[in-house]
Amino acid sequence: MASFCLCGLSMQAQEARTYTEDIIVTVNNQSAPPQPANIDVLFHEKEQTIDLTLKNFCLSDGENTMGIGNIAVKDIPVQKDTEGRFTFNIEQTIKITEGEGDSPSGIWLGPELPEIPLVLQGELDEKKIYATIDIDLQEQLGQIVYVVVGTPFPQKGDAIRSIVSTRNGKCQIVDLAGRRVSGSKKGLYIVNGKKVAVR
Repeated sequence: MASFCLCGLSMQAQEARTYTEDIIVTVNNQSAPPQPANIDVLFHEKEQTIDLTLKNFCLSDGENTMGIGNIAVKDIPVQKDTEGRFTFNIEQTIKITEGEGDSPSGIWLGPELPEIPLVLQGELDEKKIYATIDIDLQEQLGQIVYVVVGTPFPQKGDAIRSIVSTRNGKCQIVDLAGRRVSGSKKGLYIVNGKKVAVR
């Protein structure tokens, strides 16, 4: 069985982290400004799963804010990717629970709703989380809600997306990290903007 650790940190049977990220909530294609949010993640080493909770979730149309409650997704399988981050993707039906403290609208609406289908996907490391949550409230409230948590992680190769093919008429060769190289040892290179394998 593969070991389960968070970026080189050995985990106990369960480890909890709170991430603070901006979230952007889009309702029926209308986005609200970014707002800070705390996302609690509980790691389960033995099961190689996480539980993710977005606390005190609210919907706003700019003038009015409606308190929805806590969105908790449990038993999310995670996999470690080549960048050392944990990735996840799950479809689940959840019951929204009452938020903590007072709701901005006087009542937490989520507990009054039936179970809600959602799709959650994203990735995280020890410092950052990026996730998207699709919540289908069409039947209950006539709304499709899309939540973006944080900003995407840079992807491998981002540094080499805008390489200039030639400079002063000479062939330009860079490695996959985007560093200019002069020789042609065995390996993968970008030569004049095209990936080339040297054997």
